[in-house]
Amino acid sequence: MGNTSVILPRPGFVEGVREICSQNGIILIFDEVITGFRVGLGGAGELLRVKSDLTVFAKAMANGYPVSCLAGRRDLMERFANGVVHAGTYNANRLSCTAALATLRALRRNDGEAYSTINGVGSALINGLKMLAEETDLPMHVQGLPSVFHTAFTTQPEITDYRTYGHCQIDSQTQFVVLLRAKGINITGRRTWFLSASHTIHDIEHTLEAVREVLLSPEMKKCAVRT
Repeated sequence: MGNTSVILPRPGFVEGVREICSQNGIILIFDEVITGFRVGLGGAGELLRVKSDLTVFAKAMANGYPVSCLAGRRDLMERFANGVVHAGTYNANRLSCTAALATLRALRRNDGEAYSTINGVGSALINGLKMLAEETDLPMHVQGLPSVFHTAFTTQPEITDYRTYGHCQIDSQTQFVVLLRAKGINITGRRTWFLSASHTIHDIEHTLEAVREVLLSPEMKKCAVRT
């Protein structure tokens, strides 16, 4: 759940949903607007080793150009050629499709080298953030994947649903985002971090130094406390 603290499914959950859908003739649809082409070339479906019947992808497929994609089982997709209308003003837009093809070729290059880069810098950033939380003795919690993860201020061991998210220090998280942006580090207002193959270890070091300054600032010390 990329929009909600990057909550990963419990072991066996998605597999169980797949089994229930298959047994009852239910179409299983994966919303991979955030995870698609970010967590891997095959998205979260590939990462979790569970195959959906239909999957929705979005702009990460074209490296930020406006694009969306619906993919799935042949028998379902063939319906678009036999009575099911899938019309849109920008369908098959040449610029977006060209960007998508170029992005997919780049992601496939050298046996997925781009993902190795992303996972490397992302892991370094996550580990650095966790070390800074210990160093400053502030309850900053980090969870997710190297390519997309979330930071929150809470003493809970993990965020698993909206109830546990509701126990986070929302004011502290908002202050954290504002102070980081003032130092040129822009994460989403939802406190989600995205990594790309363009990020370097130098970028990570610069980011961690900015985070250290923010966590040690009087503003954060005042609002982010252990409870």
